[in-house]
Amino acid sequence: ADRAIQQFGRTHRSNQTSAPEYVFLISELAGEKRFASIVAKRLESLGALTHGDRRAAETRDLSQYNIDNKYGRQALEIIMKSIARIDEPLVSPPEGYSGDFFDDCRQGLAGVGLIHLDSKGLPTLDKDYSQMTKFLNRLLGLNVELQNALFKYFSDTMEAVIKDAKRSGRYDSGIIDLSSDVGNVQRVNDTDYYLKSSSGAIKIQLHNVSIDRGMSWDQALTSYKNSCLEYANDKQDFGFYISSANKNEVFLAIPDSRDRNQFKKIFRIYKPNSGLLPKCETLSALKEKGKKAKAEDIETVWKERYDISIDKCSHFQLHRPMVPPAYVDLVKQTLQQLQSTGIQFQSALRP
Repeated sequence: ADRAIQQFGRTHRSNQTSAPEYVFLISELAGEKRFASIVAKRLESLGALTHGDRRAAETRDLSQYNIDNKYGRQALEIIMKSIARIDEPLVSPPEGYSGDFFDDCRQGLAGVGLIHLDSKGLPTLDKDYSQMTKFLNRLLGLNVELQNALFKYFSDTMEAVIKDAKRSGRYDSGIIDLSSDVGNVQRVNDTDYYLKSSSGAIKIQLHNVSIDRGMSWDQALTSYKNSCLEYANDKQDFGFYISSANKNEVFLAIPDSRDRNQFKKIFRIYKPNSGLLPKCETLSALKEKGKKAKAEDIETVWKERYDISIDKCSHFQLHRPMVPPAYVDLVKQTLQQLQSTGIQFQSALRP
């Protein structure tokens, strides 16, 4: 990871005529995700990918490879306990696996030292079973079919953990840039706190900020018409889409005006409840996520999603009887921002 960072610094210089493009070659072997995970985590620790660049598409955003976070570690603990028969699985085993998935995982992980089997074949977990680095290292010791299936099982579990965190309103999305890209930002009020220190009193300000992220139907239609005028000769790919996963999920795809690469088209994605998404999509990813539709076919669903999202989260809309209402996808959100010249000020905010 350190060597990769050094190489980036030697080739990406100030005042250059064009920025370099880095391509990471990673095979489909699940164990090789370890190397990408190390580089991604190192970049995030340097602040390069704290929240995901607005223009970052699937082929550009390394944060998708950083699985060594609290959600990844939680998913790892879940799958290891399910394989050792301690807890019930959170998701189903991967489809298409030729053998007994859980039994093969127990035997394979016992061979690499993450699970210990006694004389009766009863499994016990190694003391370091939940360490992500150790899991990814030992994953390379399994046969190809098993390690790919196990990593797919881990990925599905991690996705379920993240979805559960979003539904309950506990998802940590990282550092957010409060700019016009996230919506209409307004300051509601301020509260001042003072912390006594040897150098004098330290002032801490708590700002309550209101963000209106939604995109009404009139705004979406205007944006679409403006793009039609700007891209009159190439408008067959952008427009309104219906999600492939849920027909009640709709979005608007607009070409990124700052990226006119004719070989790799990049699109900005807008949703009625959350406005502009932080992550752009390539044309291939766009076609996988949804099917293009006419504006008149989208209008009713768009307006309904926008109106409901004013006071109800999208997860509540999709799972009314099962999931309590959360706040992660509301049109209007209230955030808190701390501002201070001091570093250690948490004790001043305690009631």
